[in-house]
Order: sequence, then C-alpha cells, then structure tokens
Amino acid sequence: MPEVPAIDADTLSPFHWGEQHVQRRAAVRDRAEDVGRRFIRPYMPDQHREFYAELMLFFVGSVDAEGRPWASALFGRPGFVSAPDPHHIVIAPGSRGAADPANLAVGSKVGALGLQLHTRRRNRVNGTVVAATPEGGLLLQVDQSFGNCPKYIQTRDITLDEDRLAAHHAASTDAQLTAPGSPSQQQQQQQQQRGVGALGPRQRALIAGADTFLLATCLPPGREEGDGTAGPAHTAATGCDVSHRGGPSGFVEIDEAGLLLTWPDYVGNNFFNSLGNIAANPASGLLFIDWLTGDTLQVAGEAVVDYEATSLPGAQRTVNFQVREWVHIPAALPIRPAPVIERSPYNPRLLAGAGPAPEPVRLVRVALEAEGIKTYEFEAPPSMRYSPGQFASFDFTVDQGGGTRSVINRTWTISSHPEETAASGRFSITVKRAGLVSSLLFDSATPGDAVAFRGVGGSFTPVTNSTRPALLVAGGIGITPLRVMFKQLLSEGRAATLLYSVRSPQEAAFLQELTELAQTQAGAADAGADAGGGAEDKRKPPSAAVVATVTGSANGAWGGRRGRIDEALVQEVAGGGGLAGWEVYMCGPEAFMAAVEGVLVGCGAEAAHIHTESFSF
Repeated sequence: MPEVPAIDADTLSPFHWGEQHVQRRAAVRDRAEDVGRRFIRPYMPDQHREFYAELMLFFVGSVDAEGRPWASALFGRPGFVSAPDPHHIVIAPGSRGAADPANLAVGSKVGALGLQLHTRRRNRVNGTVVAATPEGGLLLQVDQSFGNCPKYIQTRDITLDEDRLAAHHAASTDAQLTAPGSPSQQQQQQQQQRGVGALGPRQRALIAGADTFLLATCLPPGREEGDGTAGPAHTAATGCDVSHRGGPSGFVEIDEAGLLLTWPDYVGNNFFNSLGNIAANPASGLLFIDWLTGDTLQVAGEAVVDYEATSLPGAQRTVNFQVREWVHIPAALPIRPAPVIERSPYNPRLLAGAGPAPEPVRLVRVALEAEGIKTYEFEAPPSMRYSPGQFASFDFTVDQGGGTRSVINRTWTISSHPEETAASGRFSITVKRAGLVSSLLFDSATPGDAVAFRGVGGSFTPVTNSTRPALLVAGGIGITPLRVMFKQLLSEGRAATLLYSVRSPQEAAFLQELTELAQTQAGAADAGADAGGGAEDKRKPPSAAVVATVTGSANGAWGGRRGRIDEALVQEVAGGGGLAGWEVYMCGPEAFMAAVEGVLVGCGAEAAHIHTESFSF
C-alpha cells in the first residue's frame, strides 16, 4: 500500500470552505476535520480497487458544457471499472448511454460512487479525467478516496440483462462507424423525453415511488472564496461529488406544479461533501432509477438548504430543489428487475401505518458494562431470530425543541448470543454514550420502560462453511458484534483470535469475560493435544486468544500491552506467518478502521476476506 503523503496540519484540509461552513453550523467541525484527515486518502486502498472491479453499476457526477451538474449511471459486466494502480481508475468503452447529458471530456472533474446494493457497501472516489479513447473509454486520476457507511441503502440484487447489454454495445459500436445522425443514434435519442421546467406525470410518479436517488454537486473554478471564517485551506480548489440518498418510498416530496422537490437530510458521516458544495454552488443534479424497468430520470436545477426545517421525519435539516431541466430515458440501464429485498433499518417512517409498525419491547435490566458503556436487556418477541453480528433497530420519539417532536431511528448490535436469547427469552444491546439518543438511554431508561422495536438486520456475520482461522479486530465499542461472533466461531470449532484496542482499561467492555473464555478453550485444546486422540475422537477444541492493547492513559494496575495496532502486533498474534489464508472481521470507528486496514493488508490479509462494520454512522 502506498505511503500516505504528509498533510500540513496548519494549512491543508480535505474539506473546502463550503464543507467547513456546514460542519461548523452542525457543530461538528473539529471532529470532521480530525476524522477526514485520517480517512480521506489521495489514493485507493487495495480493498477499494478490488471492490470497483466487482461492480455492474458505477455512478458519476460531472458538469455539462454550460457548467450544470448531472448525475449519471455507467454500466457493464464486472471489470468494466478497474483500478490498475492506487491512483487511477479505468472505465471501459460502451458503459454510458448515448443520451447522457454529462460531459466527461479530458480535464473534467468527476465525482464517482461505487455502490453494491446487495451488500450495502459503497466507496467514493473524486478525481479528474486525464485521458479518453475515441470509443468512449476513460482514465480518471484520483484526487480523493474514502468509504461510506451502509446507512439508508435498500438491498437489491442487481443482474444484467445480457440481451439488452449486447444491443447497447452493438449500437455504441455502430455509432463509432457512422455519422452523428445515423439511424442507430437516432433510435436511442428518440426514446428519451426531455423537458425544461415542470416534470411530467410519468416523471413525478417515478420520483414519488423512489426510495433512492443520486445527488451530484460541484465546486467550479472561482468559487473558493470562503465564507469569511478563518480555517485551514482546502487541498484542492475545484471538484465534483456524487452521493447516495436513500429513505422510505416517497421521502422526496414534489409540489403540485412539478417544479420543487424537497427531501430531508438525515444523520450522516458529518463530512457534508454534498451540502458543502451546495453552500458554495447551488447548481446540482439528481438521478432517479426505476429498478424494475431500468428507466433513468436525470434532473438538473438548484438546491438550497433550509437549516431550520426539521419537521420531515428524521430530518436534521431540509433540502429544497428547483427543477430546471430533466432527461427521462426508458430502459436506459440494461438490468433485470431488482425489487427491494430489505429496506434499510435506518429509514424513518413517513406516516403512521407506512410499513410495519414498531413492536414495543419491555426493558428488564440495565447494567454498567464499562466506563461510559451500558448493557440494556429486553424481552425478546416470540418470533425474534437473528445471526451473530446483526443489529436491532429501534425508534425513539425525541423533543427537538419549540414544541417539535420527531422520530429518530437508531440501531445497535445485539450483544447477546442467539442461543442465549433462545434460552432466556431476552436479548441485549450494549451502548456507549455518544449522542442524543444514547444519552437519553443513559439518563432516563429504567426497567419497565417500553421501547419501539423495528426488527433486526445487517450482513456483518461470520462466513459460513469457512475453515480459515479468524482474526477479530475491535476498536472501542466495536467489540459488541465481535463478542458474539467470537463465541460463535469457537462454538463451531474454529480457531479465533480477538485483537481489542481501547483508549483505557476502564473502557474495555467484556474483556474479562472473553479472556476467560479464550483461556478455557485454549486449555481444552491443550488437553486434547496431550490426550493424542485420533480422527475418531470427538472434535478437538479450537485454539483461542484475546489480546488487548491500550492506546491512552492506563494506571499501574494495567499490565497488558500499550500502543496502537501495528504490523508487528498483528504478525505476533497471527503466529508470525502473516494473515494470508485468514478470515478477518473488523469493527470500530471509521478512523480506526481506515488506519488498521492498511496494517492488515500489509500483513498479507486478502481484501476479499476482510469484513468490516463501521460504528461511525
């Protein structure tokens, strides 16, 4: 992995003045700067490079010849997007529609998003088109690269319609051999609908049913003037960004005239890339997709953020978008119908009765687990089923002030093992005090209270039928899913090592319990080895270990390791042979995972076998 270039802490920032302005308004400026400097890279890690090569859809944001941003969808068989090195992305010819209004000429700034809907993985890369082929292939040079959490993504299984894809490639090839007015190009262009101003009935219906759209924003040259507030200079003066927006069907509202779109801005990663661009340049582009037909609707206009409007469900603020132009292309994407498999558990409920109503569950026990960390035990619904590592979703009604009350959804990993829940009829979550809702729990939740339970979800679970040894890497409260997964792996007879990083020993939840479990398993394994049993004997217990390290202050009673996770420590816990052939599970804050990811890869871990879950949602 390439070495991260040094950043001048006094002058350079990964955020331009617009992003800094919105961060300051949201009172997250210092935290965003700290995380951004460590998490936003000028190169792609190997895990992202392999991820892009798996995609069949790739979303880009760029401007047209008149400077208007458009969001577009590129498509192709896996491998049509590739990253030959950490600093460049190659996009194969024939991956965009003939009617796409975006300009992807050499020198264009481009924001790109890889979105894998069936896993909810998404990674972003912003850069510049540095080369293009006559056939339509592109070479992007990376300026910024970073990952995003899976929040608000509805899962879908995207498959290509090979017949439609072949027809598209044939038309694209024909267009290269004929004049711009050739029949093949005319046929593609005749299928589209274009409009200036108000959206038509078909376009309004598509938006009204949408649970997902893509938002393109750009900071053009000459707009880096700042807002009059002193702050570190930005690392680049211009650029584009494309981001995912998701919610319940109908979360984007349309006025009767078809000219104004309104949507809530939910809790996110606090980088405010899109809203920061809008603060500097309101021109924006939207892309809506009909996932059953492949239709695309691209809309260009101007966006304005209303920071005081929080009445929409889940809204921290509201975005109003004035429609200027639009392009609707039927069957633009050569995909088979992709209905929703699972809606995001983070989606707020738009209306009473919209979707299944939450089920009240009774809180029966509260226990202090570690400094700033509590476990809450609830009565489990009779139908509750879940896998180790999955989360529980809850709705909380919160007073926003001024007589306004809103419903906020929060999820926490289920910290009790499924077998424990089946035996006791109870399930637990373990929560760190970190924000509005967790503080509400800490300060006022008592046994007997009823909480609105939405269900369980998540795909961060142990790989089934794997014989690989497992390394579990936890950062702080990221221990909660790994605690349950560690128990599950050992119960299956798998070798498992837990590497646990905390700021202080007082914050090390479950450390004593897991250490004792590992010692018991390791002792049983030694006894089995001493007995010298043959293949017919019952299965040999697995090897197990827990290694904890403290990164901050620790009193004299702490006799364990100190310092951050580095390659020397990982190599040691892996037995000196590196991580090739291991399954790695990692959970913690985004900055922690960004730093440790490079360590893991440096120790030989294969990107396809590094499984992550972020707690910085």
